[in-house]
Amino acid sequence: MPEAMCRIPLSAVITVEDGKGEFVGAGYKEVPADLVARFLVEKFGPAVIFGRETEKAAPVLEHRNGQAETD
Repeated sequence: MPEAMCRIPLSAVITVEDGKGEFVGAGYKEVPADLVARFLVEKFGPAVIFGRETEKAAPVLEHRNGQAETD
């Protein structure tokens, strides 16, 4: 099964004329979805991502090296 990917903007070009910004273009990178999910849970915490009721039962995060970590 192919790995799920997210298209993440890394840079953007916006021009401003008469006080109005207009999007011109962006640079993107394909990033594995599980990497994005782990980053969000690590930075914001499981309670914010999954809701307060899951704070007691923290999810297990699988790392690419095969080791599991609980948060």
